[in-house]
Amino acid sequence: MKIFILGSCVSKDSLDFGEPGEFHLVEFIARSSIASIFSEKPFDDVFSERLTSGFQRRWVNVDIEKKFLDIISRSDFDVLLMDFIDERFNLLEAGPGKCCTVSAEFKNTDPFKDIPDFKIIKSGSDDFFRRWGNGWNNLVDFLRKNDKLHKLRLNKVLWAARTASGGRYKKYLSEEIVPDEAIEFANNTLNKMYSFVEKDLKRDQFFTYDEIKGGDFHKWGPAPFHYADDFYQQMIGKMRTLAKELS
Repeated sequence: MKIFILGSCVSKDSLDFGEPGEFHLVEFIARSSIASIFSEKPFDDVFSERLTSGFQRRWVNVDIEKKFLDIISRSDFDVLLMDFIDERFNLLEAGPGKCCTVSAEFKNTDPFKDIPDFKIIKSGSDDFFRRWGNGWNNLVDFLRKNDKLHKLRLNKVLWAARTASGGRYKKYLSEEIVPDEAIEFANNTLNKMYSFVEKDLKRDQFFTYDEIKGGDFHKWGPAPFHYADDFYQQMIGKMRTLAKELS
């Protein structure tokens, strides 16, 4: 089964739990908010070349240069697998309707000194959600026109309040603990998004899960969206069921 992922490691890491050759990853686009994908190009990409990782360079470039629609139009896939975890990032507006995603990778390019005038739109704010909702509607329209909406499956996941052992999380590159209020805010934003998209998707297009716990020994380190192995095994089970339905 050929899979195109628009999302985060939440979706991609699950494929590691499949059998060799069981799933073919056609494309993986991360660190792009749906609000950013359907905005205007904010500026020329002079930033991605500052990153050493090829994956990170590509993600930042695809987001700034608005390449997603061209990539998906050229791709052959059975399933468009999505998750909204990367919607945790803020947006940067460099002019009316000209946005990019303020991902950790984008920030690592030290971009703000080179952008003369910009506005930060906080993830979860009313302004953010308005732009995100418009982006989602544009995505649905695009997929419908190209007869691909039925291929979409959405991982309906939330941030895990604790690891499987009951542990808490430290902020990225910090000793500071992620506060419960931040996890609650992120989950409220995600639940608002899930409610919004229900108008466009059928029930079987959502992948839902039992209670999700964070992984104590996740390969990327503990974080509210780095889950215990049970989650990834559940997801692979859902993907196998879907593969049988499509065969």
